[in-house]
Formats: sequence, structure tokens, C-alpha cells
Amino acid sequence: MQLGRLTDPRLAQAFVDYMAVQRMPCEVRVDGHYYCIELLNAEQYEAAQQAFQAFAENPNHPRYRSASWQRADNSGARFDYGSSGAPIIHQIWLHAGPITLVVLISCLVLGLLNQIGLAPTLFSWLHFPAPFAEQWPQIWRLWTPALMHVALIHLLFNVVWWWYLGGRIERVVSGSKLFELFLVGALFSNLLQGFLVGPNFLGLSGVVYALLGYVAVVQRKRPELMMPPAYIGFMLIWLVLGFVGVLGQQVANYAHLGGLLVGALQGWLDARKVR
Repeated sequence: MQLGRLTDPRLAQAFVDYMAVQRMPCEVRVDGHYYCIELLNAEQYEAAQQAFQAFAENPNHPRYRSASWQRADNSGARFDYGSSGAPIIHQIWLHAGPITLVVLISCLVLGLLNQIGLAPTLFSWLHFPAPFAEQWPQIWRLWTPALMHVALIHLLFNVVWWWYLGGRIERVVSGSKLFELFLVGALFSNLLQGFLVGPNFLGLSGVVYALLGYVAVVQRKRPELMMPPAYIGFMLIWLVLGFVGVLGQQVANYAHLGGLLVGALQGWLDARKVR
């Protein structure tokens, strides 16, 4: 009898270890990208379901790590964690869906063109509309700043987070949801940054924060989206550091904040639909 599904094999194994210590044996069944938790004794379903819900709300609680150490038979993995020797392109492909890959490749291609001297030309074609009254008919400018990066470290930082968060959302929820979050996150974050600060900004960071806000809110109702709290904490600290000026004056802080807020709102709306 299935209790739920997770996308992280280590979290799945930690829960199975905990349930073994609680004398409610479970096993993990691999189903595509998911790790399904199967309860072996159907009579324990109600208590096991409560345990799974508690785990989903705080999977990094010390009691789960402690349970793994207590199990005498925890000497090896019971299922495939993914071949560490597989080519990195193959691993990227497995984690991402078509929407994730299209945006990722678009950012990389534009980043490469910027590096070979086309940055001024691309910026003139794709930057946020300014003056807005004259350029607003060029509607693509409301979204295209999210796809451009000049600094290589900025590009790599954003595409890695996009791949990690976008890939999870596309696999667990749907590609249409990821596309919706990209459109809304880019639009709202660009508008906020453009009107409050000005048009001289680039990057996918606003969309990344929209994905972060979405996952952080909806994961309590969708345990398959669960991500380590340390990752969320790191990104929130990064947001605060930007506003206090530690990261310099070129950071699009309002794009980050706008993306986070609109993503969290979408997560809250979606969480209400999940029983």
C-alpha cells in the first residue's frame, strides 16, 4: 500500500529506515523519476500515513538520521541512486524536461553570443522597454531580459538553479506549470525591477526566485517537491545580502523579490487545490 512518492532517493531511504525502527516496515519501489514508499502491513496504514506526513513537513529532523544509524542492515542501498559514472549530459537530461532544457539552452546560447562581443547588439534588441511609452509594443522585451547574462558566473549560477528547481517542477507537477511560472515570474520580476530601478538589468534570477518561492510553499502538500531547507535558507540569505549592498550595486534585487513573491503566491494557490 503506497504512502507517497519522493524524488530524492536518500530521503526515501531515510524514511524507510525510520519506519523499520518504528516497526512499520516499508520498502522503496522505483517508478520512473519517483521513489514510492510502500507499506508492507496494510493494518498500519493510518499510523504510517501520519508518520509520512510528519516526515514530509520536516525530512531533515535528527530522528530520521538517527534511525538510519540504528538499522543493523543498512549496509547498502536497496535501489539505484543513479549511476555516478553516467555522462553528465545524460544526468542533466534525466533531471530536466523539454521546457527546462529549452530555457537552459536559450540562456547558454545568448550567453555565448555575449561572450564573443555581441552583448551591445543583443541588449539593444532584448532589454526591458525603455522608454516604456515608446517601446511597449515590442512585447517580447517584458520577458527577454530574463534570458540574457553578460557575466559568466551569473549565467552559471542561474542556469544551475533553473535546472535544479525547474527540472523538479516539470517532472513532479507538469511542463505547463513550469512554463506558467517562467512567464509570470519573468514578467512580474522584470516589471518591478524596470519601473522601480530602470531597464539596465539582465538575468534569470527573478524566475529562479519565483521557482524557489513556489517550491518552498507548495512542498508541504507535494512532498515529491521536497528540497533541503538549507538550499532555501541560502537563497533567502542571498536575497537579503543583495538589499543591504554586500553584493554590489548591479544586483537586480527587486526582480529577486518580485519573483519570490509571485512564485510563493502561485504555490499558495496550488497548495489549496491539493487535498
